[in-house]
Amino acid sequence: MKTENRSVRKTKKLLKDNLITLIKEKPITQIGVKELTDLCDLNRGTFYIHYNDIYDMVETIENDMLTDLDDILSQTELHEPLDILDPLFQYIYEQGEMPFVLISEHGDISFLNKLLKLFKKYCFEAWKKYFNIEDDMLYDIYFRYVSNGILGILDMWYKKQIDLSPHELAVIASRLVNNNSSN
Repeated sequence: MKTENRSVRKTKKLLKDNLITLIKEKPITQIGVKELTDLCDLNRGTFYIHYNDIYDMVETIENDMLTDLDDILSQTELHEPLDILDPLFQYIYEQGEMPFVLISEHGDISFLNKLLKLFKKYCFEAWKKYFNIEDDMLYDIYFRYVSNGILGILDMWYKKQIDLSPHELAVIASRLVNNNSSN
């Protein structure tokens, strides 16, 4: 992996922070490079050193987050819901606003789908066994139900309607998942 110098890291952080500001206001599809670089007080050429366009920037950010989560979850023993929710919530918390705006109404629905696919990859077999659900279709329905509940909890957390640490929130979400199962 190529390491970036301090100046590059600062520039990318500035671009990301201002991208968050713009995504809060309007859909990604309506954000242009000029608008972003003007907000950052950067030359467009500086942007193009790092990214081809806004979509490339968003995809790079999303892929980095998915790779990080994949690495974290692949090193975690997953048996019960808390085993996946705890590192997931901690990671989301550490990333600040970016994951929240990417799954918001102005964000990227494909990122949400990739995130759910990754989540399912790690919990499908473990949770099927944990909750003793034999039928794949029934489990798929359950997984979608639980996933939407977790997204709702994350939305409340982001909007500051819940003032809990990532671990405290993961424990509560895990209890809710456990109470809605056949266990």
